[in-house]
Amino acid sequence: MNIWREEWDRRLLVEHSNPTMSLNKSSFKELLKFPELNYVQVKRITFYREIFGDLKWPELCNWKEFKKVDTNFLKLYISE
Repeated sequence: MNIWREEWDRRLLVEHSNPTMSLNKSSFKELLKFPELNYVQVKRITFYREIFGDLKWPELCNWKEFKKVDTNFLKLYISE
């Protein structure tokens, strides 16, 4: 087990980067390509942006479409 761990530690490189997608700037098509978002969720996001302006994570987390979604995971890939 220790041999495997040492090998893994030498090969694993973790790089921090900013999310490439945005709740407020990514297009409908771009958001739809993200595997963790479905059509209904993306439609709700874009509708909200068109009517009310910029969307914040606390607002999105309260929507019924996202009740069963790990929004902390989404925040790693999608910024506000």
